[in-house]
Amino acid sequence: TNKTTATSPSARKTMPPKVRVKIPIHVLVYSLGFFPAAAYAYHWYKNAPTDEEFEQQLSKNYSQNIQTSREKHVQMTQFLQNIKDPNNTDQQQRMQEVLLGGRGQQKRHYAVDDSIYGTEEGAKLQKEAVDGSGKIIKKRKKKKKRKD
Repeated sequence: TNKTTATSPSARKTMPPKVRVKIPIHVLVYSLGFFPAAAYAYHWYKNAPTDEEFEQQLSKNYSQNIQTSREKHVQMTQFLQNIKDPNNTDQQQRMQEVLLGGRGQQKRHYAVDDSIYGTEEGAKLQKEAVDGSGKIIKKRKKKKKRKD
């Protein structure tokens, strides 16, 4: 009974050994996750428009934005040149106003209605406003006491 089977010792010697490549699972997962991004990048690289085509598309779709951006750029460079020039008193005065935060002159924060200013009706409205604001403050104080 001289049968040669795949499991016999003589058959094992004639078969080439199996090549086993062990790839860690995290390398496989990261490789599979990275592959679509790499494929998309390669596709975009091959099919991307040239600089001239891209510029034509931008000028076609965003010409108004480009024009306003150029105007603002010119204004900004002019503004910075005026700041550098110590002889430009107009610009120096504007910068002082900005730095003072409007404290250089008195400003009126609320509009005055001349039709009721100085009348009994105006005094009544003012009293109601003051009383109303006092109630709001009292409510706030009550809420603070409740929280404590």
